[in-house]
Amino acid sequence: IDDVFTQFCSEILVATGSSILRAIDLGCGYGRFARKAKNTPWGRNARIVSTDSDEDKVRFAAETNQIDVKVMDWSGLKFKDGEFNLATLNYPSPNVGLALVKQGLREAFRVCKVGGGIGFLSVDDIDNGLTPDKIKAPRKTKTQLP
Repeated sequence: IDDVFTQFCSEILVATGSSILRAIDLGCGYGRFARKAKNTPWGRNARIVSTDSDEDKVRFAAETNQIDVKVMDWSGLKFKDGEFNLATLNYPSPNVGLALVKQGLREAFRVCKVGGGIGFLSVDDIDNGLTPDKIKAPRKTKTQLP
């Protein structure tokens, strides 16, 4: 996670009028992204909630990485509209098809505040689908997906 992403998160805080970054990591797997985020300039004070549909991965993530992680899939996140400033998701992912990605993006836009952002984690390792040190194509949310 480099300075570009730290700048992106700073811009999100300004755009949303927030002092604390609230982020949701969709499809967190074993929770490595949230664990590594704790050691970044943008993540030290962030409140990150991680989600995954695999109960075993969620249990491992909670026990090993000591992160806030919940069992749920992308089709209906159990959070209020505009609850987060930032949503991250692993895409492209060997674990999900385009229909699920579309649902995930709709939900990400729904739970992000206006002025918030979406960050895509790149996939270099197709076995685990997550490379948290490389984030691609961050962009601010301006409108809801159709």
